Amino acid sequence: MLITAVLSSHWWLPSIATFLDVSEPLQPADAVLILPGSEDARPEMAADLILAGIARIALIPETSLPSDPPSVPAAASTTRTRNILRRRGVPEAHIIVIGGHSRSTYGDAESLARYLQTSPLSNVIVVTNAWHTRRARVAIQHALAGSPTKVQFGSVPNRAGTNRWWIDQAGRNGILTEWVKLVCYVAIYGDGWRWCVVLALTCVTIAAARRYANQCRAKEPKHVGVRNK
Repeated sequence: MLITAVLSSHWWLPSIATFLDVSEPLQPADAVLILPGSEDARPEMAADLILAGIARIALIPETSLPSDPPSVPAAASTTRTRNILRRRGVPEAHIIVIGGHSRSTYGDAESLARYLQTSPLSNVIVVTNAWHTRRARVAIQHALAGSPTKVQFGSVPNRAGTNRWWIDQAGRNGILTEWVKLVCYVAIYGDGWRWCVVLALTCVTIAAARRYANQCRAKEPKHVGVRNK
């Protein structure tokens, strides 16, 4: 009875999304790292930080992945991000593409680690979507283990609202996918004991989301056909 009451109330579901967001109030930094994806939002936030004097340079992981959304056909994420920064007024000299041909968040973290070996920075801001910040932090903390560089995380809003993510399909897909990826990242790159907790929370999230979706479908009016005589 207690479990049924908790699942049916839905009051706790927003915390499933807020747990993924580890962004923080940003302090002045040497650079801002723009993780690939959501090309309109992430580079625009990075441009604002640079133009406001909060960060000095923009770091873009090199990738051949298409832009998201793919508004420029066949345009790579790196190219589109760079063009947006320039269009927003960031000087070319303040835009640095860091090599690596990354295809994952951990690949981006490795690219940053390699860059810092030859160009040390004291403080870096990582810009990504809110629900992506926790997984990005796991990857970057592992890749930069032992590095003196301080890393902050700034977030842009997700397309689906945090407080009602379970209502629409995009929100459900985004949250559940991110939780599955987070489980894998914590298991591989994080502390061993934490992934057990993350796995348990993921199972509860999936069960609750499916239960709610089934309830919504059950409430939909059913069309009863008329039998021909």
